[in-house]
Amino acid sequence: MAAPAKRGNTRSHNILRPRRPSGDTWSLIDEARSALSVQFYILPPSGTTLRIATVKTPASSRAAKTAAALYDSDFYSWTQRTAALLRARRFDEIDVEHAAEEIEDMGKRDLKELNSRVQVLLSHILKWQHQPDGRSPSWQTTIVTQRLEIEALLRQSPSLRPKLTSELVQNYVNAVKRAVPQTGLRKEDFPVGCPFTIQQILDEEFLPT
Repeated sequence: MAAPAKRGNTRSHNILRPRRPSGDTWSLIDEARSALSVQFYILPPSGTTLRIATVKTPASSRAAKTAAALYDSDFYSWTQRTAALLRARRFDEIDVEHAAEEIEDMGKRDLKELNSRVQVLLSHILKWQHQPDGRSPSWQTTIVTQRLEIEALLRQSPSLRPKLTSELVQNYVNAVKRAVPQTGLRKEDFPVGCPFTIQQILDEEFLPT
């Protein structure tokens, strides 16, 4: 009868543990392990490559919790710490949830600024159109300034440009609300819908007669 085939190395998945040092040396190791991931060398089956298993310690989760607490207590410090961790690629120490929220809010702030500037621009164009006797260099300066700032914002975030169209109805409604107390006119004195195209609103040469 043929001898039974030998099974693979039964120690192939045993973790090699170092001999425990004594005294202060072990305390130093414990401190280091609390701050770093620990790597274990695993004996492979015969003829295969040595594998290394990395086991994360609770240190990274503690660091992330500390960062989350910092977000509420000192926002500026949180921003500087998060930026430093990103540059160092220490991603597991980052307060991910708050970082994601802040990135999303940056986009929302740009959209909010765009809408606000469009509303101010539209309200002044409406004033220019409906109160010709009140036209002044100040009104014209506001119109020019808002157009320049809107174009600068769109150059910085081109993906906001479609929002000019999708948000126009609401921006016009809000522009009328702004113009009513400034002009003394009634809401009914203005067109129900925006009488200007996006191209006209942004055209530096356009002013209604």
